[in-house]
Amino acid sequence: MIGIGIALTGQALAGGRPFIHLSGQVIDDDRAAGSLVGVISVENTASVSWSFTLEDNADGMFALSGNSLVTGINPLNHGTAPSPKIMLTATDGERSIRQPFSINVRRPLPTLPLAAGAKVVGLGHSFIQRGGWATVAGGSPKDLAASIVRGVLPWIRLRDNRFNLDVWHDVNNNLGNDNYISGAFQGRGGDHIVAEGSAPGTITRTPYVAALRPGIVYLDIGTNDISSGAGMDSPRKLIERLDRQLNLLRNEGIWTVIQTITDRGVWEEGSEKAVMVAGVNAWIKAQAAREGVRVCDLTGSGFNYPGFDDTLFGGDAIHPNPKGAERMSGILLPILQSMVSTGEHMDLSEPSVLSALNLWSDAAFASTTAATGTGTSGTRVSSLAITRASGDSTATCSVETTGSYKTQVVTITPSGTLSGNRHEEWRVAKSAALTLSTTGIIPGTDWLESGIHVELNPWDGWLSIYWQMEFYNAANAQAFIARGGLQNADYTTQDLPLAADGFSGWLKIPPFLIPVGIDATTLRIATRPLVVNINRRVSGQGVIKVSKPFLRKCADPRPAWNAV
Repeated sequence: MIGIGIALTGQALAGGRPFIHLSGQVIDDDRAAGSLVGVISVENTASVSWSFTLEDNADGMFALSGNSLVTGINPLNHGTAPSPKIMLTATDGERSIRQPFSINVRRPLPTLPLAAGAKVVGLGHSFIQRGGWATVAGGSPKDLAASIVRGVLPWIRLRDNRFNLDVWHDVNNNLGNDNYISGAFQGRGGDHIVAEGSAPGTITRTPYVAALRPGIVYLDIGTNDISSGAGMDSPRKLIERLDRQLNLLRNEGIWTVIQTITDRGVWEEGSEKAVMVAGVNAWIKAQAAREGVRVCDLTGSGFNYPGFDDTLFGGDAIHPNPKGAERMSGILLPILQSMVSTGEHMDLSEPSVLSALNLWSDAAFASTTAATGTGTSGTRVSSLAITRASGDSTATCSVETTGSYKTQVVTITPSGTLSGNRHEEWRVAKSAALTLSTTGIIPGTDWLESGIHVELNPWDGWLSIYWQMEFYNAANAQAFIARGGLQNADYTTQDLPLAADGFSGWLKIPPFLIPVGIDATTLRIATRPLVVNINRRVSGQGVIKVSKPFLRKCADPRPAWNAV
């Protein structure tokens, strides 16, 4: 098809040859036929009139309407033709100009707020990777840690159930350091925006993320580019990279929440690196007016100069500790909540949790008996075992009744012992293990999800509290484990930030699949499904209340993520 445009008046400019100018070269693929793409003109010419011909209309995807390029009769499709080529010709009767153009065809942004259950993906470097891992052994999934609270997204999952932050093993997606994880956590330690050195680059990894079809990408990237990026001697160079990354995500129809870049303790205030961080952050904050972008601004919250707070970071003064990650989440969460409607991703309603489909028998904690575990006294739920696994503190147990279920209360009094480790471990477990055969769990077929409701009083002694499902083989060796909650991988030196407000909510393990071929026979919930690490050197008492544990079969999460 050849289109003819009307005559136009040219503009005389000093120097250079005449060229065709197309005012717009970007269009969403849901636009109707006849929608404006851009206005055509000729620059650098004294000629008073030009006419235009569309020699190549990209198989009917584009047409001319007067002096405008518009969408044609054949629909646009980002998935099959993200950059269709056209050819425009301009003539003034004496000479002609023939010029190709590439049109950026994007997926449209979904309307906000997104529905509850919207998928959120963290894309970036180690700050995201440190929120969880999925290791393998012998080519088979071995350990899924879904909620390490030195990462931001685990705090989001803990605080609000409306977001789909599922993660699972994917042996074809190695994010480095034996981390084969897919879903919401797409962080890679040391990564840059572009591929350089050993860093694959988030731009290179964007197609994988886009294929998951998230509604929102939480983008945390740039610090390593500043640290070791090639020729990174000005904010402009990093801004060019970030701009390209944002454009790629917008092209895919994905909303982006871009986070400002944190300073590092080794980059002194006023240093070249710190000045670069400040310059880039000024640009990031200005992107709040950009289509498809929200900004998570950390600059006034202790992560940047002036006012850099090293208590928000681990010993390297680079990576956030649980306190830092929790503070970041307090800034990110309201942004995400404004983008996604209220609702529930995982069904945590009381009827669902206490239903007959719950494979954890006695989830309502029907009866009580005397507490007899090491270091304990008082009353426990009959089907629970409560014990001190290390250390020398003591605990008083009691049981509360609320409606149709009971709550186990454990009040821990720290010993104050200064010698040896500061940390000690307590466990709340079931009184008997489960076999997969009796529960009807089929490895490689049945997806499972699990959780328990926990209340923690405000106390500075909480170090780590997490929920785990351990599967053992016939040789009584651990074959697979999945865990979630307030897991602090650095509990020997770092505290949970619960001294002021405590915590009340669900410790959840998102859907997981026991792999085939590992000879898993037993679920070891009689040893340590709930692990509680405390600091025995602090004063006061730690009070933990647990109720409504559940383990149930669930749907395969991958179809929702376009991953199968």
